Amino acid sequence: MLFIYHFFYFVLCFSQERSFDIVGLADGDEIIDALKLGIPLIVLGLLIVYIPRWRKSDKENQDEKGSTIGCIGMVIIGIGFLILIPLWTWVETIVVTLVSVVFVLAIIFLIVSYVYDELKK
Repeated sequence: MLFIYHFFYFVLCFSQERSFDIVGLADGDEIIDALKLGIPLIVLGLLIVYIPRWRKSDKENQDEKGSTIGCIGMVIIGIGFLILIPLWTWVETIVVTLVSVVFVLAIIFLIVSYVYDELKK
């Protein structure tokens, strides 16, 4: 129960604007352009991160503490995800709508079940 209260107050810290209110919903062309740039960057970043690991044996992987190449790969993956912001706004819109519908249906179900139980008595 405490977790719910902390989560509720954490959510209230932020403004009530959604990201699509700020950024706006992109049309199909903008999303296609973002996908054309973002997905290859993410794949390239994953390849940069993991190809050096595949070439080495297990013993060499255990000895290595960090890698500049791996850091560069992670930065490229981050850039790829940032380029996909128009797609993320649509995903947020869909998720918020679905959560709202489920919440309203749950409230309706609770009210109907309460009324049904009261009428049965």
